[in-house]
Amino acid sequence: MEKKKSAKRNKTQTKIGAVVRILFFGTADISVVFLKCLFERGFDILALTQIDKPAKRGSKVLHTPVKSFCLQNNIEFASVEKWDEHIKQKVFDWGADAGLAVSFGKIIPDYIFQAPHFKTLNIHFSLLPKYRGAAPVQYALLNGDRLTGVTSFFIEKTLDTGKILLQKSLEILPCDD
Repeated sequence: MEKKKSAKRNKTQTKIGAVVRILFFGTADISVVFLKCLFERGFDILALTQIDKPAKRGSKVLHTPVKSFCLQNNIEFASVEKWDEHIKQKVFDWGADAGLAVSFGKIIPDYIFQAPHFKTLNIHFSLLPKYRGAAPVQYALLNGDRLTGVTSFFIEKTLDTGKILLQKSLEILPCDD
C-alpha cells in the first residue's frame, strides 16, 4: 500500500469544522473525472484502486489512471489486489464520512462499503436495472439501444441493486461507438 501526504488546499468542512473524509473506489479513466472533482472541492480522500497491471503488447506495467492522479496530486491511496486484513484495517482507520465508487472493477465486500459513517454511493453508466454489472456502455452499443444513461445509487450486497438516488438519460447517437 502506498501513502502520500495530502496537498495543501482549502478543505471541505462540515458545519462543526471537521474535514469531510471520502473513501473513493475507482480504477478507470472515467473514475478520475469524479476523483478530480472531489479533490478540487477540498475533500480529504483515501482512494482505493486496482493493482498495476501489464498493458498491451510490451507487457509494461502501468499505473491505473486513479493511481497516477493520486501520485500527481499527493492523494493517499491503496492498490487492492485482495481484500486482506491490511486493506480492511486501512479503511477502518481512515474513518470515512462517505464513500463513492466509480468504475472500480471489483466487487466491494459489505464490511468495506459499510465502513463510512454515511453510505457508499456508486455511479453506474446505465439506466439501472438495465445492464447491471460490468461493461454497461458496451452492451448498450452492442444491443443497438437508442437511450442509455447514468445512475447513482447506494451500494448493497447484491450487484447494482441499491436504492436509486438519481438517473440521467442520454441519447446514443449514430456516431457513438
